[in-house]
Amino acid sequence: MFLDEIGRGNSVVRNALLKIILERTLDEIGMAQVTVPLISLFAASNSSMTDDEDLQAFDDRFVLREVVQEIVDDDAFTRMITAKCQAPKAWIDLAQIRLAQEEAAAIRGTREVLDKIIELRHACSSEGISVSPRRWKKALAITKARAWLDGEPEVAPEHLAVLTSVLWRDPDERKAVERLVYQAACPIYLTALEAEDSVTDLVKNLPEPGAANYEEAVENCLMQIADCHADLDQHVQRSRVKNLERAKKSLQTIAAVHEGLARDIKKRMQRMQLRSA
Repeated sequence: MFLDEIGRGNSVVRNALLKIILERTLDEIGMAQVTVPLISLFAASNSSMTDDEDLQAFDDRFVLREVVQEIVDDDAFTRMITAKCQAPKAWIDLAQIRLAQEEAAAIRGTREVLDKIIELRHACSSEGISVSPRRWKKALAITKARAWLDGEPEVAPEHLAVLTSVLWRDPDERKAVERLVYQAACPIYLTALEAEDSVTDLVKNLPEPGAANYEEAVENCLMQIADCHADLDQHVQRSRVKNLERAKKSLQTIAAVHEGLARDIKKRMQRMQLRSA
């Protein structure tokens, strides 16, 4: 089930949804209790539900969270507005879902991963990040599901990376949670995150377009971004981690920043040549 603008529902709607989430039942006035065959509930909201105390308990039931950023890149925006809706290319039936749930639950836990979760709990507490017992209870199950998706028979520390979508409550906590999780789960992911941050800082510190030293600053910035990409790529190549998806995503992000900046400076140079002609 998918619900849009979940944060705008009134207390009656929220209470009904809570009963559906927790008990898979719905009470209608003047009618018998109805069983709701809910498997998963997905929702979206354009506003944070953590600012309202009445919404916090309800918000905490949504274990996995993602923030969808506004599209900034012009090419990506163009693809978005021109893309055609396509029919699903893959289907999964109820029996397959049930089987996947059973297999994921059967993934073996390890003492090492449990110790890492305890380490994360203390680290979050030290950073002032409040994580409810409900979310910690779900943490191991979600880690097992990640291991199942990777085709592994037991959980490993790197599978804890999925908790970057679990342990934060307010979007402002995301970056701190990422660092804590990656430090405990998989240092190569932390290296990738730091590389992204370095590139972001380089671009932020560029002078304004039109400044006398703008072109020279961009040229130096492009070289530093290229060095950062090469350094991270070497770390990835040497890493023995089985799933390098997060690190490779950082490589793609850094490459996209380099490409966009290079394209921008090229356009500016072309306009200058036209003026001089």
